[in-house]
Amino acid sequence: MKKVMVFMMLLLSTSLAMAQFGDLEEIIKKAESEKSGEQMPDKPNTPDKPNNYSPSMSLSLFDNAIKDGFYLIKQEYRLEDVNVPGSRYNREGLDYFGVKMSFVLKMKNGNLTTLDILKPWDYDENFNDYRGGQYVPHLSRTSFAKVGGQGWKVEDNFYEPKNELDEEKDMVYEKVSESQAGFSASKAIGQKEVYVVWIACEGGTSGLLEAKSLRFVTKKLEMDFQKKQKKYDIPADSKPADAVCAIVVEPIFSVGQIELAVVGVVNAFDEIEMDEGYQCILLKHVLGDSEAVSSDTSLSPSEGDVPNKKGGKSSKK
Repeated sequence: MKKVMVFMMLLLSTSLAMAQFGDLEEIIKKAESEKSGEQMPDKPNTPDKPNNYSPSMSLSLFDNAIKDGFYLIKQEYRLEDVNVPGSRYNREGLDYFGVKMSFVLKMKNGNLTTLDILKPWDYDENFNDYRGGQYVPHLSRTSFAKVGGQGWKVEDNFYEPKNELDEEKDMVYEKVSESQAGFSASKAIGQKEVYVVWIACEGGTSGLLEAKSLRFVTKKLEMDFQKKQKKYDIPADSKPADAVCAIVVEPIFSVGQIELAVVGVVNAFDEIEMDEGYQCILLKHVLGDSEAVSSDTSLSPSEGDVPNKKGGKSSKK
């Protein structure tokens, strides 16, 4: 797939039967095995060894459909002496004074990230001794890293959104003037089968400065979504040890394709590993229902003529 489609569509081959639409993981595995000419082993799930993880999906289907819409961002900054315009100072032999890393989630009408990325110095203890003094911070480099890429790729421009940002605590949503290729938000009402899609990095958070080996890891969950609840707990055992952030997606099925609508985001960058797990922030409360889609369908009457019992058309009076 050459580009991320508006709803991040996973196009299925015609060899996939409609009866398989109940399990996204099995669809992905079968599509990958058919493409490579391999046969999938018949190994049903067992209570002691559930088949919930998919750590080794190739980039030919699932990853390619999602990698340009969910990836990592790194923001570096340096200090300037206000008495010496244009001067730049780093810290302890590094090529930056401070750095923050997070994720970017592309939606069809904007980009979602975390507040600390916009002004990383506000969240850096190393800058505390310089606040309010003669040294002021300036962004020095913006980089992105994607699954399947070769580590961090430096951008020509800094990530400095100029338009107004909508904030939800530590989450920010930068609206774009025109629709772009990206996810839609899921309304996620009621009992749903969803997938937690983690970005995992070799070495976990300690390996992020290089980010040479990123991959997606998925875990299937059953969740019950209520209308007014904004956050939901994600079990600690659903997070791989080297994962750093995640999105929760709901597969929406139609003939010949699957659309992945984002239910929420899980930011584990600065969280301490705890027994109770992590929290998923629902996007519909950050973005509003106007950008949300639902897997629920309903029928509406046709405006055309209704056939009568003999196969003809009913008369209009």
